Amino acid sequence: VTLYPTTNRKQPARRKRKSPVKPVQWAEARLGDTYASSSLPDMSGKPFTIEATVEIEEGKKPHGIIVAHGGSSVGYVLYARDNSLFFSVRIGTNSVQKIAFGSPGRKMEISASLTGETLSLRIGGKSVEVKSRGLLKRHPQESLCIGSDDANPVDPEAPRTRINGLLSTLNVTVR
Repeated sequence: VTLYPTTNRKQPARRKRKSPVKPVQWAEARLGDTYASSSLPDMSGKPFTIEATVEIEEGKKPHGIIVAHGGSSVGYVLYARDNSLFFSVRIGTNSVQKIAFGSPGRKMEISASLTGETLSLRIGGKSVEVKSRGLLKRHPQESLCIGSDDANPVDPEAPRTRINGLLSTLNVTVR
């Protein structure tokens, strides 16, 4: 009589059910919020636009991160430093492209876009643009952070603090 199994039958591994990730509700997004990267539509090979409205504290120069998504391999970040606004895109480990808008003012209605042709930054009616090095080759793996860049920074020159003002609207649109 054999009291143990004579064959090696492994049970298939049970897959954990992932709860569905809810998309970002932009009207409810606030400084300090962090969202899983999967809560955004796939951005690989697609143009996108960030729209934000920021009012800087009275008597202060704009400084800090507005929004960051991704990290040291691929991603984007919108931030202010040295009285300039920057939109920086990382399309590869060693490829960071950025554009700057000097003296953006206290009240900023911002639109930052990446297309296959251009990297652009518009505040109010004024804009700057440069030829784009291309779209994101894959979807960023790190979280979307509002007011921070919580892990590996997209742009090592970006400040580590949140924007010193009120963020009243934010929206990222993938086309």
